[in-house]
Amino acid sequence: MHDTWTAIDFETANRNQGSVCAVGLVRVTDGRIVDRYTTLVRPPAPVDHFEQDNIAVHGITPEHVADAPAWPQVHTTILEFAAGSPFVAHNAVFDMGVIRAACAHAGLPEPSLHYACSLDIARRTWPALRNHRLPTVCRTIGYDLRRHHTADADAEAAAHVVLAALRHHGAATLVELCQRLRRPLRRTPVRPAPQHCAPQPLWSEAGFSE
Repeated sequence: MHDTWTAIDFETANRNQGSVCAVGLVRVTDGRIVDRYTTLVRPPAPVDHFEQDNIAVHGITPEHVADAPAWPQVHTTILEFAAGSPFVAHNAVFDMGVIRAACAHAGLPEPSLHYACSLDIARRTWPALRNHRLPTVCRTIGYDLRRHHTADADAEAAAHVVLAALRHHGAATLVELCQRLRRPLRRTPVRPAPQHCAPQPLWSEAGFSE
């Protein structure tokens, strides 16, 4: 059986976690990157405004997403791209929260997804680092992270962090790596489509991908 998983990263338009405006995906099979996908996204209508602090981080503006696909289409593409494989993200609680909140805003049911956090993996693999932000970890593993806070670049960087951890621990699969680190794959709960789109909680600075 092949070891396949999908690294994912989101950018958001404002402080609301569901205001997704870009996504990057990187599929890894048996230790090799085999496919990539990225797109801008029109944020769900209840939270489609852009705040200057977010624009300053990722450079995406309302004009950039004017003709981009909406979240329901992108959500379907994400699930088709992953094809049931686990997701990996740096600070994965944030990225899984983006999916949850965006689905709530769009009136979509939230599927149950398996995922691992490359931030957790990095902390347990290289504990002596002064911090475990994505640029710091990438420097440690010798990966040249360019365009930080660009969804496709950060997704690929997260993939390389996990690949480096697999080599470091001599693990053959993502599941084996998570078991060795005593951080088994997590799973988001299944939630039906909401009857109404209640306001989603705002996120703090810690919500930005690290």
